[in-house]
Amino acid sequence: MKNFPYIYEIEPTNHCPYSCYMCPRGRGAMTRDKGFMSLSTFERVLNQVPGDQKILRLHHFGEAIVHPDIYLFIEKTRKSGIIPAISLNPSTLNLQSIDNLIESGVGVVCFSLDSLRSERLQKIRGIKKTANYCLDMIDMFITKSRYANNHILKIVQMVSLDTNVDEREEFLALNSRYSEDDVYIYISHNYGFGDINLVRETSPSDVPTVLEGAFPCHAPFDEIVVFWNGDVSLCCYDYNGFNVFGNINEKSIHEIWNDSRAEKLRKTFENKETYNLPLCNKCYLAPHRFAECNEHQQKGKWEENYILNMLGFFKTSDHA
Repeated sequence: MKNFPYIYEIEPTNHCPYSCYMCPRGRGAMTRDKGFMSLSTFERVLNQVPGDQKILRLHHFGEAIVHPDIYLFIEKTRKSGIIPAISLNPSTLNLQSIDNLIESGVGVVCFSLDSLRSERLQKIRGIKKTANYCLDMIDMFITKSRYANNHILKIVQMVSLDTNVDEREEFLALNSRYSEDDVYIYISHNYGFGDINLVRETSPSDVPTVLEGAFPCHAPFDEIVVFWNGDVSLCCYDYNGFNVFGNINEKSIHEIWNDSRAEKLRKTFENKETYNLPLCNKCYLAPHRFAECNEHQQKGKWEENYILNMLGFFKTSDHA
């Protein structure tokens, strides 16, 4: 077990104007209270980010950019010496929010663009803006970002779905539109937030690849997620607070990480008894689904090094 967890995500808010059909939240499964993280809660988390962590993801189950203080969160993260990263739907953007994001010091922006057709964007995510509007916002952000005081990595991502399977070549052709090194065009597998039935329903062709690449989850030994209200969960797929084992407003991260509830959870993982846990029992990454516990990946740290490599901080060989 790590002495201190990697903070995989901070959830500024779980409010979201969309209804993504491949997301538990969009499907109506999230029943926990909705709200916005207070500045004091955010600062409590930020002040406890481990010294070797270079990136902080400011998103979880919600459209983070709708938080009224999101630009302040980004600015404070940048001033603390950490690279702020955010994932958003380009349909949420406008000219002012683009300027605010860039001026606040954002370092990584992932644009979710699951179709180049307006009617499909509506079907997939409930987006009412047109596909052209989304592309215009991405174009505008990319152009303006190149005048920023800091380098900004732009990721344009399509989630692989049965609905957009015929668009993949057209989507990858965006590499010609955005040919510079600071833009990364990416088609992500649909991992179903650990629920293979959700993958089967929304992206059946991804099922073999997803299962073949599965490895036993090691999250409670490596990383945490902090919800908008300060609750701490072990899992980046936890949309409803199933595996919460403390609150940042009541105890420090160090205390929560070493709390008896966290230790009990780790024992459950070590004993492969995760079928007893309400979220893990249907997750294809849960340890009880594996005959042997193969060597695990520290997901957050691996992804961080990969992003830092794209930003030019590390050579590829450093984390191959």
